[in-house]
Amino acid sequence: MKRNIFLTLTLSCCLLIACTTDANMPESPKNYVSFFPSEAPARASDTKFENGDQIGVYAMKDNGNVTAGQIGYTNYANNMPYQYIENSKFTPMGNGIELPSDGSKLYYYAIYPYSTLSSSNFTFEVWTDQTAYNHYTTSDLMIAYTTSSSDKENINLSFSHCLSKVIISPKNFNAVYSFTLKDMYYKANVNLNYKTFTNTGNKATIKMCSNGTNSFKAIVPPQTITDGMMFGYMECNEGNYNITASGNIELQAGKQTEIIVYANESRGQKHFFAIQKP
Repeated sequence: MKRNIFLTLTLSCCLLIACTTDANMPESPKNYVSFFPSEAPARASDTKFENGDQIGVYAMKDNGNVTAGQIGYTNYANNMPYQYIENSKFTPMGNGIELPSDGSKLYYYAIYPYSTLSSSNFTFEVWTDQTAYNHYTTSDLMIAYTTSSSDKENINLSFSHCLSKVIISPKNFNAVYSFTLKDMYYKANVNLNYKTFTNTGNKATIKMCSNGTNSFKAIVPPQTITDGMMFGYMECNEGNYNITASGNIELQAGKQTEIIVYANESRGQKHFFAIQKP
């Protein structure tokens, strides 16, 4: 009788141990790579990245055949979504990038804003209505890539702007309510490996974001506003006016261009022009 009880207790203990060491053991948390952006140059917000901003990250194994700043054909990780948190770093939105188990080092390439359409060569669209602040900031295409491979879990990224930032500054007007850019390219053909960002497709009107009192801003693909082109429409307390370029205005990739709008009175009539600020 005693022997039977002992055997039963022994079997129960074995079953308990098997249960706790297999199915019910908590899974160890994975260590994903995190990314820390430098503060300069800032993103389109003119200050820094903000909580909730999203990037897509590519990772390439350093096997001797990968060039820094190049996205390969067979990547270790493709366009993994990361989100900015705690005013400090980008962490994965779900599964992230783990360091290779074979000890290989990785190169990284990051794109802001995150898009499922991103690849080494894709078409990017700015918002045609940038009056909403988040539409303005998510029009600011930015890239960052590492120049050396790493086996660390914390990676620093230095982002750079790819498109053109336009600031409109009307002079000697009491109150300007809005400014719209007319006949502007709003799509850019992006080649990340060649670092080229060129306008493409049709043109559209682009409603600009407020930049303070009597000032407006927008992000557009690189393009030229040609001399004599009626490129803007301004609404102010004096009335609504079309704006014509006086001389060519070059909007270059990665550059900020300020355009001065002024009135010129001739034969009792006002004509409104714009010039590129030196």
